[in-house]
Amino acid sequence: MNIIRKVKSGIYIAIGSPTTMIIPDEDAVYIVDLGYNVDRAKSIINYVNKKYNKSIKFIFSHSHPDHISNPKITIGEKYIHIYEYSIANSTLLKEILLYGAKAPKDQFTLPINNLEIDYPFNWNDNIGPIELIPLPGHSPGHTGFKFKEAIYVADTVFGDKLIRRVGIPFYSDHREALNSMRKLLEYAKNNYFLILSHGPIIRGERAKELIERNIKVLMNLKRKVLEKLVKPMTLNELTYKLTSELALEITSELLLLNEVTIKSIISELIDENKVEFQITNNGLKLTLRNN
Repeated sequence: MNIIRKVKSGIYIAIGSPTTMIIPDEDAVYIVDLGYNVDRAKSIINYVNKKYNKSIKFIFSHSHPDHISNPKITIGEKYIHIYEYSIANSTLLKEILLYGAKAPKDQFTLPINNLEIDYPFNWNDNIGPIELIPLPGHSPGHTGFKFKEAIYVADTVFGDKLIRRVGIPFYSDHREALNSMRKLLEYAKNNYFLILSHGPIIRGERAKELIERNIKVLMNLKRKVLEKLVKPMTLNELTYKLTSELALEITSELLLLNEVTIKSIISELIDENKVEFQITNNGLKLTLRNN
């Protein structure tokens, strides 16, 4: 299968978006984030079955639709963090997480399917030889997976190409996302391979530079929110203005997703007494707090 690449001894990836990590162990093969494309998923499973002839265990970093495989893939044990467990098993909860309510039909470009998870895990667990690393921020139970000298960081950080396209990377908790990035920075300083779901495999100085750029993107986004709110505006207005400045192309789907990150920053700024809600004749607006 020509999409399989070796990272180092005992660690492989299947290239794609998301990238899939493959770890063959003594008793089983662990596949991390199989993805949503059913044809690609079947190809990966067929490759693993043919090459190793061992049982397969599927691990998922979080429950967003692009990471959860098509429900037609029914073999093998499946694992996800307990915070993501109910979401993985429910199309409605996935829609609520992304849209804030039941989504209109065909609103999102990715298929939103259920996946029957066998085992919810906690962050103090291990799965076979794989150590679990708490990396919340992108989603509540977002998890990294460490094996030997490599860490599958999933959507904790993004490649430059994706950030340029969307302008505002998706995080449900801005503060936690920054904490998780800073945690990864320490691993980068210790020369771990970092495997991004939507970006390159990086190590050393390149890893540190990319993480620092991701941190800068989130910090600058918070600063831009404060700059915009010198003039009171609705959440929709704020999201549109920031997306139009930062993204390559505006779509309704992108605005809905970007609004989640902006909401997270607004919550943080309200907690810091820097922003407040203002009820006006034109609806609910956000504005800087006069201290």
